[in-house]
Amino acid sequence: MNAPKSFKKNGFTYNLIKEKTPFTIYEQRNKEGVSLGFETIILRERRERNINGSIIRAGVWLPANEDFGRRAWSYQKRENAEKKYEELILKANEVRDTMDAKKGDETDETNCETIQRTREY
Repeated sequence: MNAPKSFKKNGFTYNLIKEKTPFTIYEQRNKEGVSLGFETIILRERRERNINGSIIRAGVWLPANEDFGRRAWSYQKRENAEKKYEELILKANEVRDTMDAKKGDETDETNCETIQRTREY
């Protein structure tokens, strides 16, 4: 999944500042090009699909206004946007490590059960 380098939404232009997919930081600018702030966004992947014979290409879902506070956050200062970005990456790494550890535990239990059954025969 590739984050768009820039996009326009609600009369603003957003330029990609930082990306570690699916986490991104965009700078928000008005029509005059003045920087208004920064948005930390969790992108979602959109799969290709067919709706009534029309093919909708795969791409990236950008957050809706209702997603702010859950999948997107707006900041006036870049350092605050970067702090949230780093927090999201850290949380994702912790979740991945926990899941990997659980997979390891399951594998160990399965291996122990297999060894035990082998000994019983």
